[in-house]
Amino acid sequence: VRQAAHKALSAVRQTIPTLLKEAYKKQYATIPSFFSSAEAPWPIREAYLPISIQARKAVRAREQQPSPTQESKSLAIQNELALTTLFDGCDAAKEARTVLLVGAAGMGKTTLCHKLAYAWAQGRWYATKFEAVYLLPVRHLTKAKYHGGDLRSRHNLETVIAQECFGAQNRDDDAFEALVDYLKHQLEERSERVLLIIDGLDERQDASEALIEQALRRGNHAYRLLVGRPYGAEAERNKLLRASQLVRHIEHRGFDTSATKQYIQRYFQGEAQQGAGLCTFLQAHPSVHKLARVPLHLQLLCKLWKEDGTLQGGSLTRLYQRLADYCYRRYEEEEGRPTVTLRCGRRAQTL
Repeated sequence: VRQAAHKALSAVRQTIPTLLKEAYKKQYATIPSFFSSAEAPWPIREAYLPISIQARKAVRAREQQPSPTQESKSLAIQNELALTTLFDGCDAAKEARTVLLVGAAGMGKTTLCHKLAYAWAQGRWYATKFEAVYLLPVRHLTKAKYHGGDLRSRHNLETVIAQECFGAQNRDDDAFEALVDYLKHQLEERSERVLLIIDGLDERQDASEALIEQALRRGNHAYRLLVGRPYGAEAERNKLLRASQLVRHIEHRGFDTSATKQYIQRYFQGEAQQGAGLCTFLQAHPSVHKLARVPLHLQLLCKLWKEDGTLQGGSLTRLYQRLADYCYRRYEEEEGRPTVTLRCGRRAQTL
């Protein structure tokens, strides 16, 4: 009986890498609509477009110049990083093992994380560099979920990875134990072949600081991609610098002009004239065009343009009013709860 059980557990361990890849292919194959669950999700291959990721030093150098010179523009361009080179050496002798990626709200930081995990699972990105990529959303690492009261809620990193990355909730206890043992050994003995993606450093309000600390510290030789908004990631950056750990600090800058145009063309596929009209409108209104750098904003701008072919003449004030009204209407449709229009023209949720 023991030999049979041992063989069964050995078989589970051999299938673990494949199980992880299959879980990612299923979980991250599409991007759901942010605004309505009724809308069909986009395949991540189609929805994901080139974005601008720049070394933080280059970004700061550019922003400090009121009117960028050709030299500062060149500096930013030279420091643009492809997603497939995030962990390439900072110089010929060293390799960055910890990368801090910051970006404003709506830039698509989480989508970037999903894309990286999905592309790795398909064998396209970092396939030879990492034997495992573990994507851990900080907002999931709560004390309520990992309270230590049973096998699947233990307060340790290997249990978190098993639950969050493998969808291991439906596995029997023996298989779950085998998975956790495998992960523990991997973190202790082969961490140099592991990438940990910790997404949402600014979303730690309800998370367990002890689990976050494990994710940041366990596996001494593991690679890490730390992701968050600037205000939520600065403290961690300073802590890493004080500890003399090598950190590459980069910034997600959203869509450039070319990517914005590609997104619009793809969104209005089969409606080329309407898409061309939005591109022309953005070129004529720089303030609105600047909003379109943020993928979430651009998605909403496309929706509004598709409704009536106008964005209220380019006035940011009227545009913001339309954006708010659109979100409220979507909320009403999704939740079936009406809103009350006040004299000031704003809407308030009905209690």
